[in-house]
Amino acid sequence: MSEDAMRSYYRTPEMQLHFRRLIKQNGFDTMSELRVKTLLGRKWKTCLELIGAFINEYKYVTTRDYITELNISVTSENLVDIFESSRNVSNVIKMTKKIGLIICTDVSYTFGQKDQTKNRSRKYIWNKAVQDVVLRMIEHEKINVRKPNSSPTLTSYDHVTELASALLASKSAPKFSSKLRLACSTRSVTSSRIGNALDSIIIRALELRYPQLLYYQRRCEEMAERFGLDMTQRLTFEPSIHRSPSKKYVTKIGIRAYSPVCALEKDERDEYLRHTFEEPFVEYDVKSSIYRVTKLLNYGIWEDDGVDLYTQMYPRQEKLTPEERAAFKQLAMRLYFDYPNKVYLHTLPVWEGYNEADVKADLKEIRQSMLNVTGPFYDSEIFFHESCIYIDVAYALRLRCASVVQVYDCFYVMAPTLSGAGQESLRDPGVVTREEIADVVKTCALTYYNTWVKPNGPDSDVTLNKGE
Repeated sequence: MSEDAMRSYYRTPEMQLHFRRLIKQNGFDTMSELRVKTLLGRKWKTCLELIGAFINEYKYVTTRDYITELNISVTSENLVDIFESSRNVSNVIKMTKKIGLIICTDVSYTFGQKDQTKNRSRKYIWNKAVQDVVLRMIEHEKINVRKPNSSPTLTSYDHVTELASALLASKSAPKFSSKLRLACSTRSVTSSRIGNALDSIIIRALELRYPQLLYYQRRCEEMAERFGLDMTQRLTFEPSIHRSPSKKYVTKIGIRAYSPVCALEKDERDEYLRHTFEEPFVEYDVKSSIYRVTKLLNYGIWEDDGVDLYTQMYPRQEKLTPEERAAFKQLAMRLYFDYPNKVYLHTLPVWEGYNEADVKADLKEIRQSMLNVTGPFYDSEIFFHESCIYIDVAYALRLRCASVVQVYDCFYVMAPTLSGAGQESLRDPGVVTREEIADVVKTCALTYYNTWVKPNGPDSDVTLNKGE
């Protein structure tokens, strides 16, 4: 179809009505400046710098007086030139989708070249109502939009992969951890003069180290598109890189799947759930989640709900009162994530009046008791594996249920429907029980272990980084 014919096709009343319905179905037929700020968060001005540059790149679309469909590729040379890497382009596209500037009409990828890494794109429609609001905000706030980068950039995917592979083989190999001191300089791993290691190289190294990372990022996108999740329920699953004040070292790389619902206070969340569910729902919270996942990764065992890991991990008594249990939960988290030799100092006010040597001996005994139950700790990397498992759980539950809201390791599930939701596994109506949800969690956990952990063997550190 020629370009003129395509324009005529998009201008037909039928197509324009179809596009307007899609915009309305996604809740973006109206937009306000306050809503844009809320959706983008506290760094909304920085986001608008990037979104403004994105709008400028597609002026040939934004100047039209009708709604049109277009292909947008994360590997577009023009976009990479502006945003410096395809990863950054992907993040900007997510921002524009979050505020409804573009709406995906086809989740499948299309390719225009034999080399698929050069032209992997999806189809979107452009929402001029949102565009007008964004441009008005940029003008009112005097925001300087991002300009194309005039300096050389790392646009080659193969080049970034080469640098990432070298970085993994160095002493500064990145991993998910809160206890890092990795030199940012890449001179030790490449002769290319690129200054400090860019986030795109570090993230590519993480993708090589954790091959499931890309799989579960795509799983989140697929789940959002397939089940038509609103913006409050769509999961974000992106690494977060933290550096020292001097910017010379990477001190932490974290990741955890979250959605805007996770940020709500209890009262706000309760109100949200009342509006989301029209029928009674079941709440299921995975007990002692990080310790169950740790034991799974080390031994391939998923403990049932009836097993109380806190009681097993506490060496002094078989039963804990509610007050003792609450206190031990806090201490166990500190023992799991903190440096072993710093736990005493970081909890010093608690031990006022006690003998220091006795307290340190007790902490050492409790920590060892925990290790005996769960196996080696994984520091903050545990949230990566936990997130992957619960992404699978949320997906599996949505295949069976009318509605699911996930908040980290807690699931709010409404009764299943008979038909019509595009689901693969439909059942008769009835009550979803906690036991059924527990079975789904266990199945997903063991599947994750057998797929991503067990094949690597006990000595592999490709996807697992065991602590002490």
